[in-house]
Amino acid sequence: MLVVDDEPEVRHLFSEVLGSAGFDCAEAPNAEQAWRLLEQGLLPAGILLDLRMPGIGGLAFLRQLRADARYAALPVSIVTGESIVDPATRVAVDALDAGFTFKPVEIDDLIALARTMAAQALRGPDGTAGTRKARSHAKRPGVSQKRTGPR
Repeated sequence: MLVVDDEPEVRHLFSEVLGSAGFDCAEAPNAEQAWRLLEQGLLPAGILLDLRMPGIGGLAFLRQLRADARYAALPVSIVTGESIVDPATRVAVDALDAGFTFKPVEIDDLIALARTMAAQALRGPDGTAGTRKARSHAKRPGVSQKRTGPR
């Protein structure tokens, strides 16, 4: 899983919880860093994405993902601390085939969300098993070279 959130405590907590449940996790403090990780070869089973971040926000990053054929099918869930999300944002997130989860998130719910996203990634966009394959890349320091998901 790739956890993208500008709050370090949230990123680390989500990664720790998911790691204890058997997921490999990568973290990014903003959308720009998340994009760099993807471009360096990270292929996450899913992305937990904060909605409001400095720089490129979660919705703009989601649009960027969906516009790129390499990442268009990545499962994404917006995880936000916003108590009210405007209807236009909800419609956009829905149209971009992403889900919404609201903070605070129960540990069991976070793990279930990650498992659902990982299963979706393995099914692929057409719903058939085994359609998604990890890409191989030359080893880069600080970047997981394997798919991030259940171990």
